[in-house]
Amino acid sequence: MDTFLSLAQLGKLKDQQQIALKLHKAFPDEPLYLNWALLPMILQAPNRCNGHTGTRSPISVSIAHRCLQTLLDQSLKLKNQPHTSNQPELEDPNNFWIVLKVLEMVGNSLPEDDHSKILGIRKLNYSESLFQPSSISDQLRNGPSTAPCQASTISQLASLDLEPSPTASGQIDSRRPELPEYISLAREDYFKIFDSSLGRTMRFKHLNLELMWRQRAVEWANATGLKELIDRMKKQLESDDHNWSTMTTLNQASSNLLRIEESAVDQYNLIDNLYLELHTKQLVQKSSERGYALARVDLRCRVRDPSLSEPKDNFHPLSANLDQVVLSYYDQFGDKTCCFDDLSPYLKLLTTVETQKLGVALDKAYEAAIDQSCETFLRKQINLERIRRSIALLPGNKHVSEAVRLMRRYLKYLPLGNDLPTTTHQPADGMAILAAQALIQDWEGPHGSVANLYAAAYILEECLTKSPQQYQAHSLLIRLYRLLGNLPRSLTLFYKFGIKHIQHDTLSHLGLDRCSIFYTHDIPSDSEKEEQGPPARFLDLIEYPASFYEYIESDTSTWINNCYMSQNYIKVEDLTFFKHQINYSLQRKILRIERIRLLLLDKISSSLSNTSKQNRPVRVTSDSDHENASTWDADEVEMNLLEVMQDCHSTIDNRDFTVIPDCRPWSTSGTCHQTSLGPILGNRWLWTMSTSYARIVTPHLELLDHPSLSQPDFFSECTSFEVDLFQYCKTLSTLLKSTQANLLESEAQNVVEFFERRNRELEALNKAPTDLPLSDTKKVPPSQVLAIIHCAYESFCLFEFAYRQHVPASSLPSRSNKVQVKTLKATKTKILSKLKTLDALIQTLLDEMDRRLEVDNKNASETVCVFASPQLPFPWREEPVQDHGTEEQWRDSLLKMCQQQRGTLVGWHMLIKAVIASSI
Repeated sequence: MDTFLSLAQLGKLKDQQQIALKLHKAFPDEPLYLNWALLPMILQAPNRCNGHTGTRSPISVSIAHRCLQTLLDQSLKLKNQPHTSNQPELEDPNNFWIVLKVLEMVGNSLPEDDHSKILGIRKLNYSESLFQPSSISDQLRNGPSTAPCQASTISQLASLDLEPSPTASGQIDSRRPELPEYISLAREDYFKIFDSSLGRTMRFKHLNLELMWRQRAVEWANATGLKELIDRMKKQLESDDHNWSTMTTLNQASSNLLRIEESAVDQYNLIDNLYLELHTKQLVQKSSERGYALARVDLRCRVRDPSLSEPKDNFHPLSANLDQVVLSYYDQFGDKTCCFDDLSPYLKLLTTVETQKLGVALDKAYEAAIDQSCETFLRKQINLERIRRSIALLPGNKHVSEAVRLMRRYLKYLPLGNDLPTTTHQPADGMAILAAQALIQDWEGPHGSVANLYAAAYILEECLTKSPQQYQAHSLLIRLYRLLGNLPRSLTLFYKFGIKHIQHDTLSHLGLDRCSIFYTHDIPSDSEKEEQGPPARFLDLIEYPASFYEYIESDTSTWINNCYMSQNYIKVEDLTFFKHQINYSLQRKILRIERIRLLLLDKISSSLSNTSKQNRPVRVTSDSDHENASTWDADEVEMNLLEVMQDCHSTIDNRDFTVIPDCRPWSTSGTCHQTSLGPILGNRWLWTMSTSYARIVTPHLELLDHPSLSQPDFFSECTSFEVDLFQYCKTLSTLLKSTQANLLESEAQNVVEFFERRNRELEALNKAPTDLPLSDTKKVPPSQVLAIIHCAYESFCLFEFAYRQHVPASSLPSRSNKVQVKTLKATKTKILSKLKTLDALIQTLLDEMDRRLEVDNKNASETVCVFASPQLPFPWREEPVQDHGTEEQWRDSLLKMCQQQRGTLVGWHMLIKAVIASSI
């Protein structure tokens, strides 16, 4: 038993299965070990616990079915034992669940599986009494009900119907001629057991079993079975069931039936009419339930599938009036905060014509609305604005005026929250967030500029002064300040966001994606005064999620063991799924790469600081200051790189982007994309960065090119700097392995040219706005300057790492590598020369910033953006917004931001100077 539990903790499912089968042979009358043998078989089959990528073993399918038959025989024997006081085996929901999961595993065999090796599967042989509940109350529950209206909502969801056990003709039929016989038999047993008296009782008591049955009924049923399922769900609704699961099951069943039978159009229309009748009945009763109305929207969207469309039509005719149903839903429930969130998944399915019709109707609703100073009216107006924004982008020259209009409405309705506590969101917050989104939407467009980002940040800061707990404004500001290069404020907001536990996996992307660009900055001192002061170094911020992943993986293994001992098998599957999600988390791999990047920068910076002849206050601290600080561990880095490269094709994206307010989350023009430091990170970014580092850090590893590397869009998840870094590492790797003089010279020149490109890019940004075309300066966010310097410094650190691995070991070089060592030394000299030029360019930029700040302090009529951006006027200069700050407050906020941006740039400047000083 101890061996089994140890294997369970390690996740060795095949070994668990073997040990459990041996225990079963040793103790054949003990059902526990048979369940222990079946559960690993269930978890090995392709399912959510292994990302649907597990390999199905035909032998395991046969063994599992035979073990199930043995388990049923044992259960019947135990149930019929006289004088037993224990609960019958199958009346435990975990044991009942095991039976159904084995049948589900057999019934889910794929058509491409080798069915010839799946032998001995017949209909299960068991007594009908085995699936009869022993409790009198449970038996009565399965009899006719005399008071269905008194059933609770949960009971309505969990119970399939309130009639006596259905006859064979009323069961869910799942036979299909294209399926092997054993699959049809397993599915037949599955639905027969679920429709037994015990099965209906278990579904009545346990919601997870009811939902499990519904899912398989929708997926497996043939036309006859789908009609039976539809009839049952309609009975549920007619018995006053308001549960959303019942409605979605009905909609899924009807759309699947429509794929099989064209004549099902009548059935589809009857369902729509049923929803309409039930909703009308609710209105008469003055009920505020919105499920039936939203189900009509969902029903139409289920049919918007290419497989149901005729070539001449975009969608099936049954979904032709989606815009009218959406408008009807808004008219009835627009005053609910959740209205837009309810409709958002469906709005992207509107056709161009429907979008235009809906837009016109909403414009009329906006014009006809009678202004009222109450929260109900305000909520409806905010939902109206969100829907309008989601279905139609603003005209190119209307973004500023739209922001002004929304801010006026924000200020108008702000008094509604005067009496609310500071921990409560202001009712008008939605207007301010929409105003900021309007500016962000066009900052890269023909009429926008980086000035839009500054104005959006100003608006959101004003919003936070009234609603300190407004998390959407909070999250959007974190993204904006990263883009604006304002690290002190961004890190303060990120730390105060209070990310804990599983949120490290779902929300850390807000502040930690591509975070190595901010290596030079520490956590602001004002945050350090809080009760639990934040880490002193930026690197420590990334250690929090790293430690979370370590302990949660260990704890989950312990929880799985405890569930085995307590026979809580359903939880074993849930925890195994959770563990799989964590182990293959995309964000976990991203943070590992960022941590390696930060550790390399820290390693090289520390050594440069120690060897520098000048005692400059570089941000790197001594070991005495940080006894527990993370350091470079070659073995750990190699292990992490190997794991990322192996798993980067099968990661799971658990990131939550919904915390970033975005009316068009499905669009690349949405707020989420436009506030990112580059393309949204994914598997290809992981492969690109891990391979780049592995070429230099672990040169002994044999690396293979990605199978899709030749595709034109392969680097679509990377910035231009990351693509250039990939090529740089490839070139440097060739240089380190080559011994041919002509090839060495060519590759060395390419390495030096990489740094020259960074200098040219920074020099272009150093030019005065008047010296450049407007289109070249308006779209450059301040973070671009940091990205250029970061790219150059990171590349130097990679070169320095490789240089130390080769040159010190070659103090007495042989003839074969003498030329290589000489080339490396000459290349380093040239790189240092380029970094000196970079140092001068940064100093020029800092001097220009100081000059502009000095001029700005003298000239109150103008304010300038930083980092070679154009002059930035007060956002409301043309159309003043009363009481929303003054031009002086606007200038003060920009000056403060400029000083913080300058501090970030100075941090990188000091590191570049440390590199130069170490070579003297």
